[in-house]
Amino acid sequence: MHTSESDLCLLTTCADPAEASTLRALLDSDGIDCVVQGEHHSGMLGPALGGAIIEVRVLVARKNLERALALLNAQVETPEQRAAALAAGVEEEAPPPCPVHGEVSTGVCSGCDSFLCARCDAPGEPPLCEDCQEHKNDAPGPRWDFRRKRVGWVTLGLMFGPGLLTGAVW
Repeated sequence: MHTSESDLCLLTTCADPAEASTLRALLDSDGIDCVVQGEHHSGMLGPALGGAIIEVRVLVARKNLERALALLNAQVETPEQRAAALAAGVEEEAPPPCPVHGEVSTGVCSGCDSFLCARCDAPGEPPLCEDCQEHKNDAPGPRWDFRRKRVGWVTLGLMFGPGLLTGAVW
């Protein structure tokens, strides 16, 4: 940032370095450069002393102050508010596209939660995408499960069995 100290204005103070880091990411995503004062000093003293002694301050250039304040004070829509708006029919949202074919999605894969279109939605319950279908077909059968359990019991027997067979109590 090529601004002098006198060009910086206080945007806000933060309770801890984590809050300042979140605010920095929000400002950076909107193209607003900022300086966080006291971030490292507060972190070195820990949450008990750092927050009480050192104030974590977020500074922005004077020319970006109004835009940063507007961004900071913007109303953020919660998931509950979004669901209520959709239920009230305020806004109709288009279904997301299928990642493989780019067509409108008609369902969701029960294995990986990716969107499925009519072309990739295989018949059957539960609906699975092509990748999950392949993994389902590659899954080991019951014979493999039996072998895995047997190897586990033999390993446990070798590790702890001699003490149990001789009657030694731990």
